[in-house]
Amino acid sequence: MARQRWTQQRVADAVGMSQQALSARLRGVRPFDTSELERIAGALDVPISSFLPTPERAA
Repeated sequence: MARQRWTQQRVADAVGMSQQALSARLRGVRPFDTSELERIAGALDVPISSFLPTPERAA
């Protein structure tokens, strides 16, 4: 989101959830479900795999 300069509110609006719900997921308070990740990836025009850990990002 930050790389594309999207605010949490803009992403939340684009995917049909509240900013509070998105924030809770980003903070790890609540897990994302697959459909939420798909909607966010679509809104940001990135592959869903960009949200998943890779060996390079895990280090």
